[in-house]
Amino acid sequence: MDLGRISRYRTEIMGLACMYIVAFHNIFDWPAAFRPLKYLLSAGNIGVEVFLIMSGIGLYFAYYRNDETKEFYKRRFVRLLVPYVLLGLPYYLWWHLVGGNHFLLSFTNLAFPIDGLKTTWFIFAIATFYLVFPLIFKLQNRECRIAGNVLNRTAVTYICCTVWFVLLLVLQKTAPTFYSNSEIWLTRFIIFMLGCWFGKYVKEGARIPTALVWGLICSFLIYIFIFVQDVRVSTFWSRMIYIPLSFGVVFLFVFLSSLFERIRMGKVFRFFGERSLEIYMSQVMILNIYLHYFGRKKIDRWDLVSYIIVIAAAVLLATLIHPLVKKISTIILASRNKQGREGDAAQ
Repeated sequence: MDLGRISRYRTEIMGLACMYIVAFHNIFDWPAAFRPLKYLLSAGNIGVEVFLIMSGIGLYFAYYRNDETKEFYKRRFVRLLVPYVLLGLPYYLWWHLVGGNHFLLSFTNLAFPIDGLKTTWFIFAIATFYLVFPLIFKLQNRECRIAGNVLNRTAVTYICCTVWFVLLLVLQKTAPTFYSNSEIWLTRFIIFMLGCWFGKYVKEGARIPTALVWGLICSFLIYIFIFVQDVRVSTFWSRMIYIPLSFGVVFLFVFLSSLFERIRMGKVFRFFGERSLEIYMSQVMILNIYLHYFGRKKIDRWDLVSYIIVIAAAVLLATLIHPLVKKISTIILASRNKQGREGDAAQ
């Protein structure tokens, strides 16, 4: 398989991951008759791993083209924070009024590692990943020497992932409350580092054996089958298992994107991919508002309609706000570029 296809279908892959996560955020206690569907959707959080792989790849492309750290931060954080402010500000004002939560802690997402408030944990996580990415890029793309031996980027990445894995085990024992609040973020750092590492090979259009691709895809399907058998796996180890499986999901999404492009359905995935951040945030916020007023229910015909309405409302809100996000982001970036040019001229 030519890894360059991942770059070609990047938006579609993000769209498929977004759709899987949206389906995963269901609001029902599924009865036994729906158990296979329940477990299929329960694996939908692997879409987050796919997001982080694709984010790492995208960051590698961006930083490779222009390694000016200030410019990198500016573009990344504008794209992240503009939709967050537009959606998160009114949501957390409402949340403060009805729930009595500390507005500033919630809105800045500091309540996530402190109190375990996970509504918009992904914003906190991806912001921290953006902050450390230039360091990851430099570590992975320079010669490192240990005991006189030159280590290539794969060895450096392996060492970094191993050190982080050990750190996670230590945190479980030494800071269990912090770990419990933050594991959804901390355990995802490994897959993000691997996405950054993978970016080089995607950019170069490297080829990997087809047998490996299908092996990873089949591994993911087997994992779903294990879920259906109701085999219990701890959260920590399920996150670790997701690391290789998520690459299989990326390859599966590449094949699906290619297939649906042929039957002219690729536009659907591109639509979701271009608005993935807005759809994700809209859905979790609307879902929490729904749960606040109506509670968690057993699934029946009407509740299924409510579930679909929540998803449709999230997609509609994201669609309406997406042009505004683009316009505001463009204005901010253009004004800052103008200030930068004026500063250079003054010097």
